[in-house]
Amino acid sequence: SIERIAGATRYDTSELIATRVIEELGEGWDGTAFIATGQDFPDALAGGVLQGHSGSVVLFSLPDSLPGVTQEQLALRRGEVDSIRFLGGTGALSATVRQGVTDALTR
Repeated sequence: SIERIAGATRYDTSELIATRVIEELGEGWDGTAFIATGQDFPDALAGGVLQGHSGSVVLFSLPDSLPGVTQEQLALRRGEVDSIRFLGGTGALSATVRQGVTDALTR
């Protein structure tokens, strides 16, 4: 069967999908957090192959700021994540976002 999963924003939706994959399909972070911009699809699409192969999940971010829902999900997964893969360069995910992800996972 097909079910549409949708949140109020694309960032909420990425968190809902990640949570569903972890809780219902038995996948997890497998030690790695994948972060992609939610503003354009190529980085997430290309990185999705690597992310899927690793058995992990991906969360979306704005290019210049980390959405609260993404930050909260990362903070909840602190003990499960020991590496980060940013899908795209600093034009897609700024240094501020990268630092925000690191902070969420370490504080």
